[in-house]
Amino acid sequence: MFGLGKRSNVRNGGKRDILYLTLARAMDLRGCPICQLVRTAEEKALCSLLYEHVNDPSIREKLRKGLGLCTYHAWLMVKAASSNPLLGGLGPAIIYEDVLSHYLKEALSGKVKRPSEGGCYLCELARSYEEVYLGALVDRVDSTDLIELYGFSFNLML
Repeated sequence: MFGLGKRSNVRNGGKRDILYLTLARAMDLRGCPICQLVRTAEEKALCSLLYEHVNDPSIREKLRKGLGLCTYHAWLMVKAASSNPLLGGLGPAIIYEDVLSHYLKEALSGKVKRPSEGGCYLCELARSYEEVYLGALVDRVDSTDLIELYGFSFNLML
């Protein structure tokens, strides 16, 4: 791994913390390191949603407000559920039965609402991860070798 070699990666008082190590490892991945980290976080959040939080009232409320997931995350959920036997189709079925029954109840009462601002629960989560990783990169650029690692990883893509 290029980002974790023996050469010094600290200058101007910078430190090797968990975000530095995460970013440095991401420099070894193909493509944009921030996009790769966000994609991995999205996939983990989706698996966590399907495995642990299907019946979590606060998560269910967020999903109802967004009228489910966006098309991208809905298909990602189907892919995750169908490729992992620990997840299966029950989680997505429970989520969408809840979202649709809530929507139907509102429609029959004449109170149909648009999705709340923000929409997709996982899109919001991905945006927050993106902010964290970009902020961590910006905070560490001057005090570590992350910019050199980024340049090196960019050259590998060419």
